[in-house]
Amino acid sequence: YSSRTEKGKQYATTLRRQGTLDAPEQVLLDMNLLAAGKPFLQLGASAVSPDSKLLAYSLDETGALDYTLYVKNLDDGSLLPLKIEKTAGVAWANDNKTLFYLTKDAAKRTSTVWRHVLGQKGPDTLVYEDRNEQFWVDLHKTRDERYLVIGSESKDTSELRVIDADKPASRMRIVLPRKKGREASLDHRDGRFYLRVNDTGRNFRLVSVPAATPALAGATELIAHRADVMIEDVDLFARHM
Repeated sequence: YSSRTEKGKQYATTLRRQGTLDAPEQVLLDMNLLAAGKPFLQLGASAVSPDSKLLAYSLDETGALDYTLYVKNLDDGSLLPLKIEKTAGVAWANDNKTLFYLTKDAAKRTSTVWRHVLGQKGPDTLVYEDRNEQFWVDLHKTRDERYLVIGSESKDTSELRVIDADKPASRMRIVLPRKKGREASLDHRDGRFYLRVNDTGRNFRLVSVPAATPALAGATELIAHRADVMIEDVDLFARHM
Protein backbone atom coordinates (compact mmCIF):
# COMPACT_ATOMS: atom_id res chain seq x y z
CA TYR A 1 0.00 0.00 0.00
CA SER A 2 1.28 3.47 -0.89
CA SER A 3 0.27 6.93 -1.99
CA ARG A 4 1.65 9.14 -4.74
CA THR A 5 1.48 12.83 -5.57
CA GLU A 6 2.07 14.15 -9.07
CA LYS A 7 3.22 17.53 -10.29
CA GLY A 8 0.31 19.80 -11.13
CA LYS A 9 -2.25 17.73 -9.21
CA GLN A 10 -3.62 18.87 -5.88
CA TYR A 11 -4.40 15.52 -4.25
CA ALA A 12 -2.68 12.20 -3.69
CA THR A 13 -3.59 8.87 -5.26
CA THR A 14 -3.64 5.81 -3.00
CA LEU A 15 -2.39 2.56 -4.53
CA ARG A 16 -1.52 -1.04 -3.82
CA ARG A 17 0.33 -3.94 -5.40
CA GLN A 18 -0.78 -7.48 -4.65
CA GLY A 19 1.67 -10.35 -4.33
CA THR A 20 5.00 -8.71 -5.18
CA LEU A 21 6.46 -5.26 -5.67
CA ASP A 22 6.61 -6.03 -9.42
CA ALA A 23 2.84 -6.56 -9.63
CA PRO A 24 0.77 -3.93 -11.48
CA GLU A 25 -0.41 -0.95 -9.44
CA GLN A 26 -4.07 -0.91 -8.49
CA VAL A 27 -5.62 2.48 -7.78
CA LEU A 28 -7.64 2.43 -4.58
CA LEU A 29 -8.66 6.10 -4.54
CA ASP A 30 -7.84 8.79 -7.07
CA MET A 31 -8.58 11.87 -4.98
CA ASN A 32 -8.06 14.17 -7.97
CA LEU A 33 -10.81 12.37 -9.86
CA LEU A 34 -13.10 12.39 -6.84
CA ALA A 35 -12.48 16.11 -6.29
CA ALA A 36 -13.41 17.12 -9.84
CA GLY A 37 -16.03 19.87 -9.73
CA LYS A 38 -15.93 20.17 -5.95
CA PRO A 39 -14.64 23.25 -4.09
CA PHE A 40 -13.12 21.09 -1.32
CA LEU A 41 -12.30 17.45 -0.61
CA GLN A 42 -10.52 15.72 2.25
CA LEU A 43 -9.99 12.04 2.96
CA GLY A 44 -10.84 10.96 6.48
CA ALA A 45 -10.81 7.31 7.49
CA SER A 46 -9.58 4.53 5.20
CA ALA A 47 -9.59 0.80 5.98
CA VAL A 48 -9.31 -2.30 3.77
CA SER A 49 -11.33 -5.35 4.79
CA PRO A 50 -9.37 -8.36 6.14
CA ASP A 51 -9.93 -10.28 2.88
CA SER A 52 -8.57 -7.27 0.90
CA LYS A 53 -11.71 -7.05 -1.25
CA LEU A 54 -13.45 -3.97 0.17
CA LEU A 55 -12.31 -0.46 1.02
CA ALA A 56 -14.17 1.61 3.60
CA TYR A 57 -13.34 5.30 3.33
CA SER A 58 -14.82 8.65 4.24
CA LEU A 59 -14.78 12.04 2.50
CA ASP A 60 -15.44 15.59 3.69
CA GLU A 61 -16.67 17.88 0.89
CA THR A 62 -17.40 20.97 2.99
CA GLY A 63 -14.43 21.54 5.30
CA ALA A 64 -16.73 21.19 8.31
CA LEU A 65 -15.16 17.85 9.36
CA ASP A 66 -18.39 16.03 8.48
CA TYR A 67 -17.21 12.87 6.72
CA THR A 68 -19.46 10.62 4.66
CA LEU A 69 -18.60 6.90 4.76
CA TYR A 70 -18.54 4.77 1.60
CA VAL A 71 -17.52 1.19 0.78
CA LYS A 72 -15.81 0.35 -2.52
CA ASN A 73 -15.56 -3.08 -4.14
CA LEU A 74 -11.88 -3.34 -5.04
CA ASP A 75 -12.46 -6.15 -7.54
CA ASP A 76 -14.50 -4.04 -9.97
CA GLY A 77 -14.25 -0.51 -8.57
CA SER A 78 -17.97 -0.18 -7.88
CA LEU A 79 -19.47 1.44 -4.79
CA LEU A 80 -21.71 -0.57 -2.52
CA PRO A 81 -25.16 0.93 -1.79
CA LEU A 82 -23.95 2.45 1.48
CA LYS A 83 -23.64 6.12 2.41
CA ILE A 84 -23.39 7.04 6.08
CA GLU A 85 -23.10 10.75 6.78
CA LYS A 86 -21.27 12.63 9.54
CA THR A 87 -18.90 9.83 10.55
CA ALA A 88 -15.33 9.76 11.86
CA GLY A 89 -13.07 6.68 12.27
CA VAL A 90 -13.88 3.23 10.91
CA ALA A 91 -12.72 -0.36 11.51
CA TRP A 92 -13.65 -3.75 10.05
CA ALA A 93 -14.56 -6.85 11.99
CA ASN A 94 -12.96 -10.05 10.74
CA ASP A 95 -16.10 -11.31 8.97
CA ASN A 96 -15.49 -8.79 6.14
CA LYS A 97 -19.04 -7.48 6.39
CA THR A 98 -19.32 -5.73 9.76
CA LEU A 99 -18.16 -2.13 10.08
CA PHE A 100 -17.68 -0.15 13.27
CA TYR A 101 -17.60 3.61 12.92
CA LEU A 102 -17.52 6.78 15.01
CA THR A 103 -19.83 9.77 15.00
CA LYS A 104 -19.46 13.18 16.65
CA ASP A 105 -21.65 15.30 18.87
CA ALA A 106 -22.67 18.91 18.18
CA ALA A 107 -19.26 20.11 19.40
CA LYS A 108 -17.46 17.89 16.84
CA ARG A 109 -16.29 15.59 19.66
CA THR A 110 -16.03 11.91 18.69
CA SER A 111 -18.47 10.42 21.16
CA THR A 112 -20.32 7.40 19.76
CA VAL A 113 -19.51 4.00 18.21
CA TRP A 114 -21.96 2.28 15.86
CA ARG A 115 -22.06 -1.14 14.17
CA HIS A 116 -23.25 -1.68 10.61
CA VAL A 117 -23.55 -4.99 8.75
CA LEU A 118 -23.35 -4.71 4.96
CA GLY A 119 -26.74 -5.42 3.41
CA GLN A 120 -28.62 -5.10 6.69
CA LYS A 121 -32.13 -3.69 6.92
CA GLY A 122 -33.00 -1.29 9.68
CA PRO A 123 -30.93 1.16 11.73
CA ASP A 124 -27.33 0.63 12.80
CA THR A 125 -26.58 -0.65 16.29
CA LEU A 126 -25.38 1.74 18.98
CA VAL A 127 -22.33 0.10 20.56
CA TYR A 128 -21.03 2.77 22.92
CA GLU A 129 -21.58 6.44 23.75
CA ASP A 130 -19.50 8.60 26.08
CA ARG A 131 -21.56 11.55 27.25
CA ASN A 132 -18.76 13.09 29.30
CA GLU A 133 -17.75 16.17 27.30
CA GLN A 134 -14.18 15.93 28.57
CA PHE A 135 -13.59 12.58 26.81
CA TRP A 136 -13.03 11.82 23.12
CA VAL A 137 -13.74 8.34 21.78
CA ASP A 138 -11.21 6.50 19.61
CA LEU A 139 -11.63 3.33 17.53
CA HIS A 140 -8.95 1.02 16.12
CA LYS A 141 -7.87 -2.63 15.86
CA THR A 142 -4.97 -4.31 17.58
CA ARG A 143 -2.03 -4.96 15.27
CA ASP A 144 -2.84 -8.68 15.12
CA GLU A 145 -6.45 -7.75 14.19
CA ARG A 146 -7.75 -9.88 17.05
CA TYR A 147 -9.63 -7.12 18.89
CA LEU A 148 -11.40 -3.87 18.19
CA VAL A 149 -10.32 -1.28 20.75
CA ILE A 150 -12.65 1.49 21.90
CA GLY A 151 -10.82 4.10 23.93
CA SER A 152 -12.16 7.10 25.81
CA GLU A 153 -9.47 9.72 26.37
CA SER A 154 -9.38 13.03 28.21
CA LYS A 155 -6.30 15.20 28.73
CA ASP A 156 -5.10 12.98 31.61
CA THR A 157 -7.34 9.89 31.80
CA SER A 158 -7.95 6.79 29.66
CA GLU A 159 -10.59 4.07 29.60
CA LEU A 160 -10.13 1.04 27.33
CA ARG A 161 -12.74 -1.40 26.02
CA VAL A 162 -12.45 -4.25 23.52
CA ILE A 163 -14.70 -6.30 21.24
CA ASP A 164 -13.68 -9.67 19.80
CA ALA A 165 -13.09 -8.92 16.09
CA ASP A 166 -14.06 -12.51 15.23
CA LYS A 167 -17.40 -12.05 17.04
CA PRO A 168 -18.50 -8.50 16.22
CA ALA A 169 -21.90 -8.87 17.87
CA SER A 170 -20.36 -10.07 21.14
CA ARG A 171 -20.35 -8.13 24.39
CA MET A 172 -17.93 -5.25 24.78
CA ARG A 173 -15.51 -5.70 27.69
CA ILE A 174 -13.68 -3.13 29.83
CA VAL A 175 -9.95 -3.81 30.01
CA LEU A 176 -8.96 -0.72 31.97
CA PRO A 177 -11.67 1.26 33.77
CA ARG A 178 -11.62 5.02 34.10
CA LYS A 179 -9.49 6.37 36.96
CA LYS A 180 -8.59 10.05 37.22
CA GLY A 181 -5.01 10.69 36.12
CA ARG A 182 -4.36 7.21 34.71
CA GLU A 183 -3.51 6.99 31.00
CA ALA A 184 -2.92 3.87 28.94
CA SER A 185 -2.72 2.36 25.47
CA LEU A 186 -3.35 -1.26 24.47
CA ASP A 187 -2.21 -3.91 22.01
CA HIS A 188 -2.62 -7.71 21.90
CA ARG A 189 -0.50 -10.76 21.16
CA ASP A 190 -0.95 -14.48 21.89
CA GLY A 191 -3.80 -14.14 24.37
CA ARG A 192 -2.35 -11.23 26.34
CA PHE A 193 -3.00 -7.50 26.35
CA TYR A 194 0.06 -5.27 26.51
CA LEU A 195 -0.61 -2.03 28.35
CA ARG A 196 1.51 1.11 28.36
CA VAL A 197 0.23 2.69 31.56
CA ASN A 198 1.29 5.44 33.96
CA ASP A 199 -0.15 3.90 37.13
CA THR A 200 3.21 3.82 38.94
CA GLY A 201 4.75 7.01 37.52
CA ARG A 202 4.24 9.75 34.95
CA ASN A 203 6.75 8.23 32.48
CA PHE A 204 4.72 5.03 32.01
CA ARG A 205 5.62 1.37 32.34
CA LEU A 206 4.83 -1.63 30.11
CA VAL A 207 2.87 -4.58 31.47
CA SER A 208 0.98 -7.56 30.08
CA VAL A 209 -2.22 -9.13 31.40
CA PRO A 210 -4.24 -12.17 30.31
CA ALA A 211 -6.84 -11.12 27.74
CA ALA A 212 -9.43 -13.28 29.48
CA THR A 213 -8.88 -11.64 32.90
CA PRO A 214 -7.21 -8.27 32.31
CA ALA A 215 -6.56 -7.00 35.84
CA LEU A 216 -3.66 -4.69 36.62
CA ALA A 217 -3.31 -6.28 40.05
CA GLY A 218 -1.98 -9.47 38.42
CA ALA A 219 -0.01 -7.83 35.62
CA THR A 220 3.43 -9.01 34.49
CA GLU A 221 5.78 -6.03 34.33
CA LEU A 222 7.96 -5.98 31.21
CA ILE A 223 9.51 -2.51 31.47
CA ALA A 224 9.36 -0.71 34.80
CA HIS A 225 8.72 2.99 35.21
CA ARG A 226 11.89 5.11 35.05
CA ALA A 227 12.08 8.65 36.32
CA ASP A 228 14.53 9.73 33.59
CA VAL A 229 13.03 7.99 30.53
CA MET A 230 9.47 8.16 29.18
CA ILE A 231 7.99 5.27 27.20
CA GLU A 232 6.23 7.18 24.44
CA ASP A 233 5.01 4.33 22.25
CA VAL A 234 5.13 0.55 21.78
CA ASP A 235 4.96 -1.41 18.50
CA LEU A 236 4.12 -5.08 18.98
CA PHE A 237 4.89 -7.74 16.34
CA ALA A 238 4.73 -11.54 16.27
CA ARG A 239 8.28 -12.08 17.59
CA HIS A 240 9.53 -8.60 18.36
CA MET A 241 8.53 -5.50 20.28
